[in-house]
Amino acid sequence: MEVPRDCISIDELYITDSIVNTGNFMNSIKGSLSDAMARELRRRAEAVLEDSERLVDDESLPPAELIRELRLQRIELELKNEELQRQNAETEQEFEKFRDLYCHAPVGYLTLSFDGAVSDSNYRAAELLGVSRSTLESSFLKDHVHPSHRHHLRRHLEEVAAGTGVHQCRLAVELITGATVYLKMWSVAVDNSQTGDLHCRSALVDVTAERHTEREKDELEQQLRESHRMETLGRLASGIAHDFNNLLTLIIGYSKLAMNQLDDDIPVARHAREINKAGHHAAELIDQLLAFSRSDSSTPSAIDVNTLINDMETMFDRLLGDDIELQVRLQDQLGKIQFDASQFQQVLMNLVVNAREAMQDGGNLVIRTRNTRVDDALAQRLKIDPGPYVLIEVDDDGDGIPPEIIPHIFEPFFTTKSTDRNHGFGLSTTYGIVSQQDGIIDVQSTPGQGTTFTMYLHRVDGQDASEEPRLPTVLVVDDQPDLRDFASLVLQDLDVEVISARGPEEALQLSRACGDELDLVVTDVTMPGMNGPELLRRIREHHAQAQVLYMSGHDRANLFSSRGISPDDPFLEKPFSPENLAEMVHSLLFE
Repeated sequence: MEVPRDCISIDELYITDSIVNTGNFMNSIKGSLSDAMARELRRRAEAVLEDSERLVDDESLPPAELIRELRLQRIELELKNEELQRQNAETEQEFEKFRDLYCHAPVGYLTLSFDGAVSDSNYRAAELLGVSRSTLESSFLKDHVHPSHRHHLRRHLEEVAAGTGVHQCRLAVELITGATVYLKMWSVAVDNSQTGDLHCRSALVDVTAERHTEREKDELEQQLRESHRMETLGRLASGIAHDFNNLLTLIIGYSKLAMNQLDDDIPVARHAREINKAGHHAAELIDQLLAFSRSDSSTPSAIDVNTLINDMETMFDRLLGDDIELQVRLQDQLGKIQFDASQFQQVLMNLVVNAREAMQDGGNLVIRTRNTRVDDALAQRLKIDPGPYVLIEVDDDGDGIPPEIIPHIFEPFFTTKSTDRNHGFGLSTTYGIVSQQDGIIDVQSTPGQGTTFTMYLHRVDGQDASEEPRLPTVLVVDDQPDLRDFASLVLQDLDVEVISARGPEEALQLSRACGDELDLVVTDVTMPGMNGPELLRRIREHHAQAQVLYMSGHDRANLFSSRGISPDDPFLEKPFSPENLAEMVHSLLFE
């Protein structure tokens, strides 16, 4: 059967359009196919074109079958395109999952050249180094490493470049905030897929906490070794003391026999008495030294703090040396506390040693005791119960403690002392012993002006400090030591508690330690750093009811006009007699 020419023309046109569309279709997807697959599809398309042309020339093939075959070819290509798009979508999803895992991993990742240039990083790496990703990826890693550790990084990169396998090192990183963190770095050399060159892939982990734990472990081991050493020294001291006490027994015994056999008025008898007295004194020193080597469990009892301090005063003098002046100011009829006597001696010794180390160039150390009552406001600040307490102060005029250090001074491993100055006792031990007795240690310090440690210990002698008549507290402030001591000596004959300060700053410090019990401020008008009226204003921020008595050698009228003193303020002009001072203080406090 002859095929009509008009039908063939229509089919030729259809075939031509199909081939063109197929070519356009192939061009549209060619970019998403591999080169091999694109070449294969091109070959198949050319074969289809040749077949279609042959089929058109073949008059034996009906036009309907030709058209059907072309449609099948196009459908097949469309199905292949859909498969490629699905595979591309899956590949894109996998890539995004990998990228998300890489960018947001909890471990820092870096790609480095072997000279340390950062070419790629994730967010965690940038966070560990304290910079943004863009900043990190345009810098060298050494720029972020602490100068003391840059040679570690350089050697690490050299090892990675020269060897195989995984290499690791530790780096200290200095952040822009000034803080230092410690990182552990693992690195391996890999081929660059684009250039074929080797580069370094690294992982970073923060080990700052681990390093602190290791340091604390080392310090704990050092403390344990020190404890063993002190225990050994204690046993040695005990053995030596035993032998020494035997010798003292002979010295005391034979000197006593000599005293009994000699007349009191001959010189040899006086010599024997001095030998006997020295022997007894040596025995007391040995007993005090052994108190620190005893390992007996504590046996708290009602103790008289004043008696213990008086017994230790000679030891304090020897411990402090000639360049530190010790003043002991103990209140009469001081209440008793429930405490182990040897532990109280250790606490006080620790505070005295701490004060001595703060006064390397000499100074003054004052130990005070007094009865007090802690009111609700002070109890809330100190976190103790209100009620009657015995207050013990150890006050030095040494280096002082910086404000940022004060919160850490009672921590177990904290110290600002170098190894050669560390005496083996710590403030943490002192704090722990006092806390066991439900007491508290408060510290007030000003750098360059000194430190005051104040212990509040429960009074247990059955008398509430508020029930006995409280002695008025008088604070004497004068930068002239002789005048300050003179005024304090005069006031001690009155029924008052006297506290003296070397200047305005120390006066403020002592006033805060008084709680609410500050009744009168006797102060010089002109002093370095702060005058009398300004000092009174700052003291009255905490002691609104405190009265004042100004002292000065300047003209009274001039002071009223130039120093801000009111004509109604009590004023004592220098020079003054003891009677004048006592009379004015008595009138202010008792009339």
